[in-house]
Amino acid sequence: MSKKSWVALICILSLSNLAFAYDAKEVISLVNLEYSPVNEKSSFKMTLIDAGGKSTDRTGTQYFKRKESNKPESMRLYRFHSPPEMAKSAVLIIENSDKDNDQWIYLPATYSTRKIPSRNRGDRYMGTDFSYEDAVSYKISEYSYKALEDETINNTKCHKIEQIPIDPKLVKESLYSRIKQWIDPARSVAVKREYYDKANNLLKIYKASDFVKVGGLYRARHVEMEDLKLKHKTIVDYSNFDTTKVIKDSYFTVRSLERPE
Repeated sequence: MSKKSWVALICILSLSNLAFAYDAKEVISLVNLEYSPVNEKSSFKMTLIDAGGKSTDRTGTQYFKRKESNKPESMRLYRFHSPPEMAKSAVLIIENSDKDNDQWIYLPATYSTRKIPSRNRGDRYMGTDFSYEDAVSYKISEYSYKALEDETINNTKCHKIEQIPIDPKLVKESLYSRIKQWIDPARSVAVKREYYDKANNLLKIYKASDFVKVGGLYRARHVEMEDLKLKHKTIVDYSNFDTTKVIKDSYFTVRSLERPE
């Protein structure tokens, strides 16, 4: 190979390396913080669409509060208002950095609260296309991360990152063998995710759009999760974001789950 050819090859390799000149793990860490508001309340409307195209709607309110100001772990409460058969149902999630997350579901029809064990983290969340593990932030240490070639999604240049479970317990209990994320680095938000099952087949696709800044953090007002295996889709539209009213810690307890304040 001539000297000029060697120089050209070195230049190409150098440019290729520059495309991944970021720490994939750090990018996901920033995404976790962005999705962990210090104090936030919002309304949601869910539309569930089955394989035949039939749709059903649900409405509710969600409450988020960060446990510590500089860490991503948060407390999350979801209360459903409609349809009538789901009214007053609720899900409480307490994220923990040093142990499994705590998740409870309250069903007023039976006046009972049930704790969701970690082994059931792959179960569908309230009949939607989200699983319980989709409803929490990723624990950074439980995955390996790999930067892939950047891609443009809806005119936004995104870092494409693949994460693979490495924690033995997560490997056993997770629904997924790997997840690909398309991250907008300017806003530290995921605009798209692909979830692969244990056979390494594409299982679900997540898309987020119509972002707005709320309390210094970016929020998607429109989210879709599609289950390719079940041919089922969940669409969530968010509104009425509020970060001005301080949410009490007592909201995020099993007692409050069963007897709202």
